[in-house]
Amino acid sequence: MNKLLIVGISGVTNGGKSTLALKLKELWTISSIIHIDELTKPMNKLKYDSILDYHNWDEVETYDWERIKKEVTISSQNLLNSSRQLACLLNFYNLHEHHPILFIEGILLFNSPIDEIFDIRIFFTLDKEECWKRRKERVYEPPEPPGYFEKYCWPLYMFYKSELENKIKVDSSKSSNIPYNINFIKGDKAIDETLLWANKEIYTHLLNY
Repeated sequence: MNKLLIVGISGVTNGGKSTLALKLKELWTISSIIHIDELTKPMNKLKYDSILDYHNWDEVETYDWERIKKEVTISSQNLLNSSRQLACLLNFYNLHEHHPILFIEGILLFNSPIDEIFDIRIFFTLDKEECWKRRKERVYEPPEPPGYFEKYCWPLYMFYKSELENKIKVDSSKSSNIPYNINFIKGDKAIDETLLWANKEIYTHLLNY
């Protein structure tokens, strides 16, 4: 029976997370995606800024992590069941092309309570100017008010990114058989280049399974 591979795709807003996840899913027969943007807490549970008349969507507490954990469990079991059925049908067990893979995409994955589940961590980065250029072209529901990006979105991205960088430094000072690792990827690279790298990273990881 194949062991499930879980790939986290996180990082900056509008960095290319969903695009990469969707393209990777097309390459793997037994795979699925969880988009955590669809699993936030009810709006009345989010922090509210009365000046902007808007809720804060960019902190760890925005997401319903218990619900996300349940979705991970359900998706994982479905993928493993599909893998078993296909293995019996085709009489094979270890072909990498049919390895079950769960892709999870969204901001703050590696700052969250589910960080430990990931086999591969991919983190998109952008500079502030490019990030804002992309974000202001996107339509949000509810509509994002002027000032939100500067007050919450960008500062919180930098805060959580710094938290991860410090986590890596602390881990590197420890002796561990499996060092904590995050692959930082520039979001302004061509998506096909990033896709090629990510797919190679998955294959390399599977060879060590």
